[in-house]
Amino acid sequence: MKALILIFLGLLLAGCATGFHVNNGLGGYSEMQLNKDTYLVNFSGNRYTNPNRVGALILYRCAQLTLNNGYKYFVILNSSQQTSQYNMQIIQPRATTYYNGEGNYSGFGNMGTYNYSGSANTIYNPGIAIPIRKVSDNILIKMFRSNKGLPAAIDAKIIMGNFTQKSLQGM
Repeated sequence: MKALILIFLGLLLAGCATGFHVNNGLGGYSEMQLNKDTYLVNFSGNRYTNPNRVGALILYRCAQLTLNNGYKYFVILNSSQQTSQYNMQIIQPRATTYYNGEGNYSGFGNMGTYNYSGSANTIYNPGIAIPIRKVSDNILIKMFRSNKGLPAAIDAKIIMGNFTQKSLQGM
């Protein structure tokens, strides 16, 4: 039964890279407006999202915010990427004992004795450790209506044009 549950969960989660959506605790974007033209933007991936995808989707969110606020360009003032790693432990029975031989039980309730002759083998199974790696990006942006005098300005329309609806969803 446990094996079936693990197989079902594996199939359910297989290929579930974080799509483009508000962070729901399992990945996505969030932002904080610092003033009328400055935002701190975050994108967190789940365990199936590679760092390049996180970087691309946070740029998309920056471009989206820029256009939604009536600007055309944005400049990245600061950026950082963090990776967190840990092991998820799947617990299985700690020990299983197999008896070979004959035995008898005498007693009442949980008080009694078990006598056996033969051999016993105990197998210890500590479970399975699955490594989990999650990546998140933070970008501080300032938005502008023109790119004059801003050689590092990024055109929000060009960034948005590089994506399709399919590329925004989890693959």
